[in-house]
Amino acid sequence: MTSILRIVMIAAVIFTPATIANEVELPRIAIVIDDLGNSRFQQQFAELPGPLTLAMLPHTPYAERIAQSAQQNGKEVIIHMPMQASANDDAGAGMLSSEDDKAETILLMEQAFIQIPQAVGMNNHMGSRLTALIEPMQWVMEQLALRNFYFLDSRTTAATQAENVAREFGIPVARRHVFLDNNPEPAEIA
Repeated sequence: MTSILRIVMIAAVIFTPATIANEVELPRIAIVIDDLGNSRFQQQFAELPGPLTLAMLPHTPYAERIAQSAQQNGKEVIIHMPMQASANDDAGAGMLSSEDDKAETILLMEQAFIQIPQAVGMNNHMGSRLTALIEPMQWVMEQLALRNFYFLDSRTTAATQAENVAREFGIPVARRHVFLDNNPEPAEIA
């Protein structure tokens, strides 16, 4: 069973080579809508205005269709990869687990890459246990590096190793800073 739909906001400071001394680019905000693929009604997210990143859960009935529509509408698509949580909650089909060896991790990731070929990056769905482990994160980042993907750490644990390992592999990496709907009450989201 997947968690409730998450709308995530990531703010990252990006410094680019300046043409004038002391000139830097202002911080940028990315809005990521994740947990997509289980409902045909989620297709509507692909039609929203403005730049959005849509994170598709692999092995869900509508992920391929939503990803195709998102790409056609100029939206960025990433894989919202199920990863083992500390409480051993089921993160969904194709979940990467600490029990998996490297070959199984690669197989599960390859299945996700094939199902969602529009993807240009990956973030973790759940994953508080797996992202805290260095070796499985090395296997994940190795596969992402082969495809020139980026990784967005959903930061489901303060013990995450994902960002550090991504940097070791030279993978562009960012982190989630805010869950806009952490409390599902409309007034809280506003």
